[in-house]
Order: sequence, then structure tokens, then C-alpha cells
Amino acid sequence: MHTIKFAAQQTGLSQHTIRAWERRYGALTPDRTATNRRLYSNEDIDKLKLIQRGVQAGHTVGRIAGLSASELAELLGPAGRSEPPRAAEVHDPSAAPDWAPYLAECVGSVASLDGAGLENALNRAAIMLGAVALIENIMLPLMEELGENWAAGDVGPAHEHLATAVLRTFLGRTLATFQPPLQAPRVIVTTPQGQIHELGALIAAVTAAAAGWRALYLGPNLPYGEIVAAAHQSGAAAIALSIVYPHDDPGLNHELKALRTQVGPEMLIMAGGRAAANYREALDAIGAVTIRDIRGLRLKLDALQPT
Repeated sequence: MHTIKFAAQQTGLSQHTIRAWERRYGALTPDRTATNRRLYSNEDIDKLKLIQRGVQAGHTVGRIAGLSASELAELLGPAGRSEPPRAAEVHDPSAAPDWAPYLAECVGSVASLDGAGLENALNRAAIMLGAVALIENIMLPLMEELGENWAAGDVGPAHEHLATAVLRTFLGRTLATFQPPLQAPRVIVTTPQGQIHELGALIAAVTAAAAGWRALYLGPNLPYGEIVAAAHQSGAAAIALSIVYPHDDPGLNHELKALRTQVGPEMLIMAGGRAAANYREALDAIGAVTIRDIRGLRLKLDALQPT
């Protein structure tokens, strides 16, 4: 059995691509260690190589990922039984060529504790891709990969703190570059009291600004009374809450109910983030719209824009 790092080296695929093929298409079901690290058999690695060659031959991952190794070999004919190309010659088929190198550079910079390198990669990616593509294709996968690497013991708190500091500064600067018209609707973006992780809220604020909203970002851990006061003073049309951690705070239910009572029944309240589902009952009780991901937020904001 082999680690995902070894599987990536043997196939030439990135670790992100291997995980994406597992989650999105069910290509593999690797074993797990007691600490939840993925373990791949030789057969798993052979199947990854076959899927890779199938994609290079013009097949979509979604169409061929569920096939067995023998079915893949039959589909590919003689090419399926030939030796794979060397890793240096392999193209990463699940990643758009525009952003994949930037993601790899960001992951490498964090792993080597190179804050300047991470910031430089983000700046260049922003110029090439724009804010929305940067968030969806680099920042979110980077955060996901860091989380998995932390759980696997491959990175430590220093790596997470460095990445968070650089991303926070970068997102803050990005938000300041947007200048929507004065008549654009206003959205308050924050995290409720007790929610101390702010990257999700900053990403939501940048997404709202890119969608043409005047995003008023208020930072993390804000009591409901302050959210209400800011919403009334600014004339906000909506409130967006990021709920990431902790996932079991009994005080948050009170904060949410008090927020709805004070802000009034007409105010749109949106909530998303990794821990939002843990508070689904309280969110439903106050009539909040649950946002599943950043794309869902963008679609909701677009739908609310006046025509």
C-alpha cells in the first residue's frame, strides 16, 4: 500500500487531481490508515494511469472513471496495455492549464514556509485569472489541501498560520480594489460571535464585490447587536454569515435568533461555511438562506441584483 504522494509521483498527476477524481467521479476508494490517510494499492495506481491515458485520448473523466481496469484497457485497445508516458511528459487532465501551475506553486510555497513565494504566486494568478477564478480554482483547493495535509500530519500549525496570514492580507487588498456604483445594493459580511475563522467571510466579501455588490466586511466574531446596528446604518439589503468553527457552540443559536428579531423579518440573511450544516435547525428557524458553496453565493447574489 502506498501514500498519495507516492501515487502522484508514479502517475505524474497532482495530489489534488487524484482526490478530485475520487470525490467527484468515484474513480477509486482507497484504504485508510487509523489516522485517515489514504493508502493506494498497485492496482489503484495502475487504474489512475489508465484513466489518465483515457482522458488524453479524448474521453471525459466522468464517463470512464467508473470502469474497471480491464474495461479501461479494453476501451483503450493497444494503448491501454502499453507503457505509460514518463511523469515529466504527463499532462494533468483534470486541471485547467491556466491555473494548475499556480495552485502547485502555492502548495509548494506553504510547504516550504515561503510566505513571499505564496504571495507572489497569488498576485500573478490574480492578474491572469481574475478574482473569481482565483478563489474557486486556487484559494479554495489550497485551503482544502492544507486541511487534509494537516490531518495527515504532513504540515503543522506554522504552515497553516503562514497561509492564513498571507491569504487574509491578499483578500483584504483584493476587496479594496472593487469600486461598485453607489446605487449598488449593500451586503454585510461577517462571522457571528464565537466564530473566529475569517477567511470564509473574506472570500464571501470578495465574491459579493465581484458580483457588483457593495460588500461591507466587518471582520470575525461580531455580536448580533453590532451586526444589526451596521445593517441599519448602512442600509444593507442582506447579511452574509460565515460559520466555520466551532461547529458545536450552543451560544450561536441565541445569536442567530436575536439577530433575526432585531434586524426584522424582511432582511435577507445568508449563511454558509464548513460548519453551517451543524446549525441548520437554528438557521431554518430564522428563515436564513443556506449557501452550499461560493458558486451558490454568487448565483444568489446575481439573482438579487435589480434588473
